[in-house]
Amino acid sequence: MILPVFLLEDHKYVTESYISALRNISVEAEMVISYSLTDALKKLNNKNLKGLQLAILEYSIPPCEINNLRNGEDIAKIIRDMFPEAKIIIISAMFSNFELESVLKSINPEGIIEKSDMDFSELCLILQKVLNGEVFYSARVHKTLLENEAKFPFLDALNVKIIGLLSQGIATKNLPKYLPLSLSGVHKRKAKIKEALNIDTGSDEAIIKEARKKGFI
Repeated sequence: MILPVFLLEDHKYVTESYISALRNISVEAEMVISYSLTDALKKLNNKNLKGLQLAILEYSIPPCEINNLRNGEDIAKIIRDMFPEAKIIIISAMFSNFELESVLKSINPEGIIEKSDMDFSELCLILQKVLNGEVFYSARVHKTLLENEAKFPFLDALNVKIIGLLSQGIATKNLPKYLPLSLSGVHKRKAKIKEALNIDTGSDEAIIKEARKKGFI
């Protein structure tokens, strides 16, 4: 059986490692390879792309402002919508706390991997586990998620998104354009975020400063 695989990675030598790992676990893959976000979007919009079963996506890849694509997470969202049964693995050299929580809560991928946790044999094991229906987080990712759960109990998908948008310079009044919330709902959530971060008063900059101080962004 041939396995349709989508691969997003901006370094060709890394893509060769993924291809070799799939061969090593006896997977005959039909590869669709993209080296940029723009090319990934173009190939996903190709009507001939059908039945995608596995996506291996680099998170930290140069953004594409024209199509409002920031990183591999945006491509993962498109794949999740188009191919809900596909297994998604997101890989990066290192995730910030914010990036990790955003990926987990918006995509809930089958695999999240930091490259420092992974050699070739580990990569083969990860691919095998994910294809067998398991969810796999690499050691550093698992450790960070446990620490975040203890340090940032107020986090849910919307609160993560609010902090992320504020850190990008989006004004509070414009947040409802990006979120399924009214402006009143945004203010209520911001109040809870401030309470959790021990901010009595202050502007959006105070939230960003404290979130950065605590290592979230």
